[in-house]
Amino acid sequence: MEKLFKHRYTKPTILILYVLSISTFALFPRDLFFGDEVRYADVYLHLKEGDFIALTLNGEPYPDKPPLFFIFIYFLQLITRIPAPQIFFIATSITGAMFIAGSYYFLKIITKNEDKAFYSNILIVSNLYFIALVNFVKMDLIFSFFILLSFTFFYLYYEKDKISFLYLAFIMAGIALFVKGLLGLIFPIVSFIVFCILKKRYRSFLNIHFILGLIVALIPTAIWIFALIKINGFNYVYNSLFYQQTVRRAIDAFHSKKPFYFYLYVLPLIWLPISIVILLKIKDLKRFLSEFKWKDNDGQLYNLVVFITSFLILSLVSSKFPNYLLPIFPSFALSIYQLLINSSKDRKLWFATSIIFIIISSVIGYLTFNRNNFPFIENVNYSWVVSLVGILIAIFLIKYSGKSTNKILSIYSVLIIIFANSLNITFVLPSSPFFSPKIIGEQLKYYSEKGYKPISFDTYSGTYSFYANRSVFETRDKSKIEEFVRNGEKVVIAMSEKNWNRWENKPDSLRLVKRQFMMNKYYVVLTN
Repeated sequence: MEKLFKHRYTKPTILILYVLSISTFALFPRDLFFGDEVRYADVYLHLKEGDFIALTLNGEPYPDKPPLFFIFIYFLQLITRIPAPQIFFIATSITGAMFIAGSYYFLKIITKNEDKAFYSNILIVSNLYFIALVNFVKMDLIFSFFILLSFTFFYLYYEKDKISFLYLAFIMAGIALFVKGLLGLIFPIVSFIVFCILKKRYRSFLNIHFILGLIVALIPTAIWIFALIKINGFNYVYNSLFYQQTVRRAIDAFHSKKPFYFYLYVLPLIWLPISIVILLKIKDLKRFLSEFKWKDNDGQLYNLVVFITSFLILSLVSSKFPNYLLPIFPSFALSIYQLLINSSKDRKLWFATSIIFIIISSVIGYLTFNRNNFPFIENVNYSWVVSLVGILIAIFLIKYSGKSTNKILSIYSVLIIIFANSLNITFVLPSSPFFSPKIIGEQLKYYSEKGYKPISFDTYSGTYSFYANRSVFETRDKSKIEEFVRNGEKVVIAMSEKNWNRWENKPDSLRLVKRQFMMNKYYVVLTN
């Protein structure tokens, strides 16, 4: 068994299997949530109809993202024939496995230590926020996978001085750029240049191959942009893609604008409970930094440069989300693991971790037994199982807190699999209708098939399109709805109950046909 564990493919295989085992909704698909999930689903439906270059959302151009992620789902569905929405969760699970494989490879290359790479990634797959990302349809996992490969190949280029690794690094950065945007290119290139400057290896980036590599990285996105210009015109591409989605998001975001220190408190929060180790071992951290020698450990320096440089870039960008931190999860996990492994006094950490699981279990237990007071969990019946598993984890951590770090991490990660799946199956799955526009979207579909015009009032674009299976007329102007009604047109309208109650001089012919709790407030469906 020990010989098998030391095989070069065993550790990454275990990590991949771990990710697949926490991908609950790949097997038990839930309703798509309000927000990016349903919007991506609608974009994908249009892509299947032939919109491979110019993506559309609710029948309108969607310049927010390049098409690569959606093309990946398209070919995955072409091979498997699995229907939506399950195919979206399977795609997310696969990208999660890709991410953890890329993370392991990155840490293995820079540390030259398979155990450090493995157990650092055990910290990642045991992270509750990471588990949530693996069960939520987003493109950050595949985006981060290509960024990590670019980080890795840049380091191999530095270490082995082989031009082939430089071009591979740029190709991976170029793919990352084509998945989600400019940060995919900026992270690895800036990190590598800073690292080379610190090592006084200026010729590693001041050469013709570096420039040619950058050109190679830009080719896929450049071709896509030229195709967009041909379809939608230069002015549209400049205003929507370059200004709104790139420049404005970087310097003056129109949504999710956060202060520069946002990630300073968000990173420790999304890494709870393990991030407590930073506070508990502040002396070890100071010692670790004071004993650090740049010249003796290139991999360790590169890891710190990747983390600090990427963190600063993210902090300078106006638009901020916690999932943007995903590319530096491996660097952070390695630092946390080194703090853990370099000290035998882990009891305080695991005791604090057990307290957090007791709190989580208590909150879930309280919600379960008082579900009549919380509309979004009225269908939840068996989430007491989650509380039980959480209490068992807490007991285990208290009892075995004196064991070796690697052993307790291994068992802890297995318990987290049970905890995550029980949480997803007994709590998230039955409550998903209250976080999804499915019920309202299907109402719009039902009436649309009878000849009604579907209308969405004052809601994010594309919220109902996927479940309505058609484009929905979207407006923030009630007078337009009043005009449709005056002209005798049949309409079916989705809006928040708050907007319905505030509507002065509303048409008398409108009647309420559905009332649904969603995302912490009530929505209504109206017809005439």
